[in-house]
Amino acid sequence: DTLVASTYFGGNGFDESTAVLVNNNGNIYITGWTGSTNLPVSNNAFSKNRGSIGSDIFITEFNSNLTSIIASTYLGGNNSGDYANSIDIDRFGNIYVAGNTQKFMDTDIFPTVEATYNSTIHYYDQVIAKLSGDLSTMYGSTFFGKDSEESINSIKIDNEGGIYSAGWTFSKDFQVSSDGYDKQKNGCEDATITYLSAYYLDEKPTINSFSVAPTSGTAPLTVTFTATASDRDGVISKYQWDFNNDGTMDKETTSGTTTYTYSDSGDYTAKVYVVDDGGKIVSKMVSIQVTANTTNNHPPVIYSLLATPTTGFAPLTVTFTVIAKDEDNNISKYQWDFDNDGTVDKETTDNIVKKIFESAGTFTIKVTVTDTGNLSASKTITITVNIANNGKNIIAKGSKQGCGCNIGDGSNNLGDLIFMFLILLPILLMKKEKI
Repeated sequence: DTLVASTYFGGNGFDESTAVLVNNNGNIYITGWTGSTNLPVSNNAFSKNRGSIGSDIFITEFNSNLTSIIASTYLGGNNSGDYANSIDIDRFGNIYVAGNTQKFMDTDIFPTVEATYNSTIHYYDQVIAKLSGDLSTMYGSTFFGKDSEESINSIKIDNEGGIYSAGWTFSKDFQVSSDGYDKQKNGCEDATITYLSAYYLDEKPTINSFSVAPTSGTAPLTVTFTATASDRDGVISKYQWDFNNDGTMDKETTSGTTTYTYSDSGDYTAKVYVVDDGGKIVSKMVSIQVTANTTNNHPPVIYSLLATPTTGFAPLTVTFTVIAKDEDNNISKYQWDFDNDGTVDKETTDNIVKKIFESAGTFTIKVTVTDTGNLSASKTITITVNIANNGKNIIAKGSKQGCGCNIGDGSNNLGDLIFMFLILLPILLMKKEKI
């Protein structure tokens, strides 16, 4: 048998390697723990110095024949003792290490970043960290543990970046899922198995640019959106587009380019959401200004203006409905003048409105319909309102209601007929007696 390659690796203290892996290029990664302050590290290492108290994790990449170091880094806190027992790599070449960390103080302990699932260390907890393949950047880290001691012995990464770990715990309240196989601690020391989705150790993608061309024009305006994005620890999985920033995704693509046509004039804000393979999302907005195309613009057409009812006694509630259409734009507003005095009394975006008329009279109501091209059309309708006086209805001046002669208070109701009968009855009786 021939020894192909072998080497020492260490510094001025205690050094122990606990796990090894080989990447697709044949390079060799090892991890473990070190008490050395002069361990070899690369120029762009995530951490070039060991913590002041306790040991640190180390990660080192060698070439395939162990003749040179490609990358190397410390990993730990100044006030914690940190140990790695396992190492793995994902399909993008990111490195994962797992083990345990013990805090000696409440500050300056094992490092965490935004992607952390749990940033609270209790005392002696399981720890997982994710770094770039060149060991220059830590993308995420997290702790598992509760009231006692725990550690991870083995870690595996699946094709989607999901993280599986196996270890042990002395804690009686270790984190378990609601449907986990066993939610109760059994003995002095129990085995643990956890699965963590890629999201929690994933770094957010970066939108490098987001542009639109053209940024303005007349309706209908077709614009092209272009977004460029990158993801240091994975890939961009999709782009989601909200063309008017109303919170609804109008389109989803796998590329950063798409088009959209704005049919109506207005000032628009468009938003792109960039989603990476770990599920992290970032967004960015641009503005578009669309003006009305007045060259071939036609005003709206009002087909009818209805009032229900058209006559009645005050206070009279009347519902007005206007039916209108615009062939080349959308209708933007309805303006109502309830006494045709030239003043707009109410503006709506709905074609139905209600008005209460408190006084008697004959009223001419005017509605003006305006489209998004700022062209308009108008139509009027007349209603009659009568008002009650002392419990008897008075016909509004200039109105026509009923037929025949009006007696008494000017109305033509049952009370007036009785009044007429009582006056004429004595006269008729006197004439009968004379006969």
